[in-house]
Amino acid sequence: MIKIDRRLVKEAESFALSLLDEKLSKEYLFHSRDHTQRVAKGALLIARNCGLREDEINVLLISAYFHDTGYVFSDDNHEKESSFIAVEFLRNRGAGEEIIGIVSNAILATQVPQKPKDKISDILCDADLIHLAGDDYFEQMELLRLEWQVTGRHFFDEYQFHMNSIEFFNNHQYHTEYGKNVLQDKKLACLRKIQERVESLRQG
Repeated sequence: MIKIDRRLVKEAESFALSLLDEKLSKEYLFHSRDHTQRVAKGALLIARNCGLREDEINVLLISAYFHDTGYVFSDDNHEKESSFIAVEFLRNRGAGEEIIGIVSNAILATQVPQKPKDKISDILCDADLIHLAGDDYFEQMELLRLEWQVTGRHFFDEYQFHMNSIEFFNNHQYHTEYGKNVLQDKKLACLRKIQERVESLRQG
């Protein structure tokens, strides 16, 4: 059984990013190569703060790099497609079924509403939504709003989008201690800014 080492992580990164570069529709303005790299970076940040072992971090990072690759095939159920891609990649490289299961479960757990069941899934879920606590929240969310328009998923104007976001924020919770102790306060600060933006739009 192959060990999940840094070499395999780099191979997974190259494979996943190349797949997104070559096959992902340019309509995906938010769920892009940049988003995948941001999630991997966020996952590493959270993992370091949660005290994950190096071997666990390697499994987490592979999960992060593959978590949105399914968008190359489908918007609907892209988590399932992403899981299939990751599983095939790992099996072709001799990874054990236990590790493959952990990666698959982590990717599937990112489907909203998130339902992580282990610490690697907890971290990937928080990293996938770390932008809710980001300094560039509005820039990132405008990309998502436009992505929804061009892909035909939703046709929200700015006011409708932010109202939808307020509901999402109120129903969301981070899963890791880092998410609860650090990201949550930043997320609440973003929420206050969204509410201010909504009030400004309401007043015209």
